[in-house]
Amino acid sequence: MSSDSDYDSDDSENDSMCGADDNFNGEVTGGRSLGVEASGQGAYRGRGIKWKIGQTIHVKFMDGTSSNHYKVEKIAKTWEKYANVTFNFVTKGYSDIRITFNTDRWSSRIGTYALNVSKNEPTMNLGIKRRTKPETLKRHVLHEFGHALGLLHEHQSPAFPIVWNEKKVFAKNSHWSKEKVRHNILNKARSTNYTKFDPRSIMLYNVDKRLTKNGRGIKRSNTLSKTDKEFIGEMYPFPDSDSSSD
Repeated sequence: MSSDSDYDSDDSENDSMCGADDNFNGEVTGGRSLGVEASGQGAYRGRGIKWKIGQTIHVKFMDGTSSNHYKVEKIAKTWEKYANVTFNFVTKGYSDIRITFNTDRWSSRIGTYALNVSKNEPTMNLGIKRRTKPETLKRHVLHEFGHALGLLHEHQSPAFPIVWNEKKVFAKNSHWSKEKVRHNILNKARSTNYTKFDPRSIMLYNVDKRLTKNGRGIKRSNTLSKTDKEFIGEMYPFPDSDSSSD
């Protein structure tokens, strides 16, 4: 896994790859690995995107229904079982993270890059629609809050074993610029500290085998993997240095 970039986004309801803004402003892809230098439109090393261990992170709902608030809070708090942080959800007052539902996007600032955003602007977009299935909602919320804790995409891990067919990847994502495709899909993070590739990670999206040269595909996960739990526990350890169990 990789940690240390700025903004993740997944613009589609049908779970295509996450995509970042062309201006590298903190909205990049995410996965798992500490001390990463993100490749692509910007390189960041040693800037510290982790929250403090044991920190209460204040999350504000800027809009949306009470039903969606409840669903998101319940799912997001899954991370608290394994990471020594607390999400405090509010609808007014101070906030570290701000969520809007008035969007078609799924995206999140990476870690403490959220603190660089104007207080009247969202740091996380959750494009929940009436047609959004419960398992889709769960997958996206876990994924985006993983980014909010500082995780990068697993498909950009240096340990990612799949060889992309770049021509087909560009064609599949023709609605993006080539630079954006490279930044969000093709480029791998440069890191000296990352886990073995985890095909079950919540930070990994579908990989269509038709877009690869070695014919390997990967199906997305709807839950945190064993490695997700262990890695986030290493990033935010509990006092006994062992993350909570199921």
